[in-house]
Amino acid sequence: MNKKSILIFIVLLSLLSACSSATENTSPADPSEYKEIAFERVSLENTPNDIQLSVNVKGIEESTFGLLGSDGKLYVIVTRGEKASTGYEVIIKKVEHRVDHIAVIFEYKDPAEDEEIKNTLTYPSTVITFENTGLPIRFKQLGERSWIDAFQ
Repeated sequence: MNKKSILIFIVLLSLLSACSSATENTSPADPSEYKEIAFERVSLENTPNDIQLSVNVKGIEESTFGLLGSDGKLYVIVTRGEKASTGYEVIIKKVEHRVDHIAVIFEYKDPAEDEEIKNTLTYPSTVITFENTGLPIRFKQLGERSWIDAFQ
């Protein structure tokens, strides 16, 4: 009976140890450890046809996604959806390599009250490219708390 109790204790101890180490690995890293990734803004006209088609299809709604283009490059796109006037923008603020994903931080800019705008349908979007790390891409809009997972 004594050996059985010791064996159960050892098994429970090892299970608790495994749980605590798994939690440590998935907890967020210290923001000072995030590595900023250089990215390049690309005009839609300078992307492969498959990327242009995806943006044209998905650009009518707000969306975030990453795609491998037919040229082998990774393209990350944030679209704002259909807007009734000019003056709306999508701005990628930074791209960071985090512990288990790539973070794309962006913001939406609305026209200023005193800005001259034209009443015409627009589809604001931004396309960037950077080195493919193989990690999942997650998006975060400035001022929002939740993350958006990219579909690829």
